Amino acid sequence: MNRALQTIVIMIIFFLLSAPGILASDIPFGKLVEKQTRVEKIYKNKFVTTLVVNAVYRNMGFREGYVHEYAKAYQLTKAEEDAMLTKEKEQDEKEISLYLFAYTEEEKWNNFDKANPVWKIYLKDDKSNRLEPLSVKKFKLEPALHFIYFPMVSQWMMGYEVSFPKNIDAANAKSLTIILTGFLGSTELTWEIK
Repeated sequence: MNRALQTIVIMIIFFLLSAPGILASDIPFGKLVEKQTRVEKIYKNKFVTTLVVNAVYRNMGFREGYVHEYAKAYQLTKAEEDAMLTKEKEQDEKEISLYLFAYTEEEKWNNFDKANPVWKIYLKDDKSNRLEPLSVKKFKLEPALHFIYFPMVSQWMMGYEVSFPKNIDAANAKSLTIILTGFLGSTELTWEIK
């Protein structure tokens, strides 16, 4: 997709998400994933890929879309869907969450969930306040979700759910940036949120 078309699609999605009366569940989940995904790469010697990272910011619109899509796919009752949505809302009130999918040149470097990882992860708001993660948990996508909604995730990538405390600064931020840094390089992925 060329840059101009991509910009137009993102603007339309942003308009639809911010328009009154339009719910996240009214927008195709694949479009929500695309809107919330950021991709960065780190190269060694300009030719060798050291890190490829896809990060998906799980804001409340994304969470609502996910619950709606999950409920539709698994034919949940209204009560089950509401309970799932309540759980997502409670989690969203307490923490900032994202899915991080990473490929590293050496498999042993893909250890974001370990006590002493090769890469450190931080969250920075637009006022340069920096937070460390509450948790980094490795996970596998359900096969259907992987192929349908997360096609950018390759078989060589590891998935992680990363959460940060939702303190007052992060809750009122205009943008959030994930920083991945270590001896092998560093990169940043930013979401404009207000």
